[in-house]
Amino acid sequence: RSNRVALGRDYLAIGDVAANDFAGAVHIYNEAGPGNYVFETDLIVAGTEQGFLLGEHVIVDGDTVLAVAAGGLSVNAFERAADTWSAQGQLIPDTQLSGWFFGFSGNRAFLVNSANPQEFVRRDGMWLKRGTLNHPSDPQRRIMMPIAMDGRRLIVGEEGSENALLYELHGGT
Repeated sequence: RSNRVALGRDYLAIGDVAANDFAGAVHIYNEAGPGNYVFETDLIVAGTEQGFLLGEHVIVDGDTVLAVAAGGLSVNAFERAADTWSAQGQLIPDTQLSGWFFGFSGNRAFLVNSANPQEFVRRDGMWLKRGTLNHPSDPQRRIMMPIAMDGRRLIVGEEGSENALLYELHGGT
């Protein structure tokens, strides 16, 4: 299920796939007092055309917005620095995302496609594909969507069961 609204610490990000003749956009509203938000800007991907569908799913962390586009073919990153939003690049999985499932926290994102989650890390403002997350005891068993994520931990579902797996970051791995 897609989530087109995400709440940052002082802003609101709303995905709008119909904006710009269905190229899509993420509308940013800044907090202007308790419960009041005012429009600031639209986040778009330059050079896109009708059917790109940016904003189908939106998630935020700090001053970064990640938004799914093109039916799950890419996740687009935007970052705010000195009160200005700019495009930071695309995270492109090996195959189409499965139901727009992805987890994101800080400098790490996991995109779920038809295989196991693919890990992306942000270094020096660039998002790079790092690898694939595999089941800890059975590499043939598929890991499902991220359930929750923070800066050091990731909880994912286990295929074919009601179990959840907890991964914790230790020393960068």
